[in-house]
Amino acid sequence: MVIQSAEVEHQGTDTLRKLVLDLPENAFMIASVFNVNHRGERRTYTSITRQRPLFFLGSIRREHVFAIGGDSEDFTGPGYEDDWFAQCLTKGLGLKGVYREDIVGYHYKHPPGPGLRNETYQQMKQLYLRKVADAKAGKTPYFNNGLGCPQRTRQGRCSGGTASD
Repeated sequence: MVIQSAEVEHQGTDTLRKLVLDLPENAFMIASVFNVNHRGERRTYTSITRQRPLFFLGSIRREHVFAIGGDSEDFTGPGYEDDWFAQCLTKGLGLKGVYREDIVGYHYKHPPGPGLRNETYQQMKQLYLRKVADAKAGKTPYFNNGLGCPQRTRQGRCSGGTASD
């Protein structure tokens, strides 16, 4: 599966081919994504030198998305939903990120959101911190409730098929 933010435009004619065909079995792939402002200044979002497992532009195997339950529906506002998704992949499934310099995307400049001091954003941050603390303590698995799952393993992963089977 290719996962791409709506604000990101991939560069090159073979980007999708690389994202899909070069994807290792037990990993996910993240492209180098940059934001360029009106002054031409470039800010790195993800790259080999800034390894953040955030899917501005990347790929992952469908079975891995189902194994962690997809996206969490607990995050009802902006912020930290992608960080939790990454935690589920790396800590929950033990997947490694493959960061590619030869796959590039540019993030479109858009008006900033409400900012880091927004109450909803801060609530999402607290939710994320609580989910990570609970998972580290073994209280809950690194798992999301975004996909139907008829049966779960002790670790919280889907087993026995998925709701779409």
